[in-house]
Amino acid sequence: MSEEALRILSADFVQLSVTTDMSKSGLSVVKKFQRDLTVCDLKQRLELITGRNANTMTVTALTAEGVLVCRLDENYKLLGSYPLVDGIQLLVEDPMFVQVAEEDDEDLDKRFQLSEEQYANRKGTLKEFLKRNNLGKYNPEIMSKKEEEEKKEAEERQRAAEKDQEMINSMQVGNRCEIVVPNQLPKRGVVMFKGGVQFADGLWVGVKYDEPFGKNDGSVDGVKYFEAPRNYGAFVKPAHVKVGDYPEITCGLEYDDEF
Repeated sequence: MSEEALRILSADFVQLSVTTDMSKSGLSVVKKFQRDLTVCDLKQRLELITGRNANTMTVTALTAEGVLVCRLDENYKLLGSYPLVDGIQLLVEDPMFVQVAEEDDEDLDKRFQLSEEQYANRKGTLKEFLKRNNLGKYNPEIMSKKEEEEKKEAEERQRAAEKDQEMINSMQVGNRCEIVVPNQLPKRGVVMFKGGVQFADGLWVGVKYDEPFGKNDGSVDGVKYFEAPRNYGAFVKPAHVKVGDYPEITCGLEYDDEF
């Protein structure tokens, strides 16, 4: 063997063309592979490239003209032990691989759809694993605890909704009010709106502040709920609104359209 041939065969990498079909329509990808890979490791990488199963595929090395070089059929033999040089083609075949022809999505859905009964009787499915190991929704203790938590959360939401409704009923549009939100300075204003809104769930109170501490003019997402100067309007939860004789306190702030 010539020195050049020895140099080529002793290189760390070899550049091979991977194909699943020798015809022009077949997959053809050029990749570099380490020569110290075992055939088993090579097949694992070829599975990612071709979609063929590493456990059932066969790999044949061919010249560019399609002449057989060798068959890579010893899983624990190193790639470098085969007479492979740059440009060799690896023909990857899998007798278990089924190419699905292009069809309407509806036809494909019908072909691969299982009934509830068929799926329940299959082995090795996620459902069968969960049932066998009493996991997820098949664990009575977990499901009972989940139901209790959901019931508790529903009851808390109901109590909060009833409290909001009670507070909404206790105030009238035009009432003076003070707004006390955690971690914010108290603000005073006038109740301008109360009830449901389109931009959020639950009940809300629309307030026109005495000073420009708001976020809108009584409109949100193009819907007008009440009239207020720009940056004087706001929506707050009923729990943060206290109605009563709250005189107007001004700090001399005025909203300037130039800013």
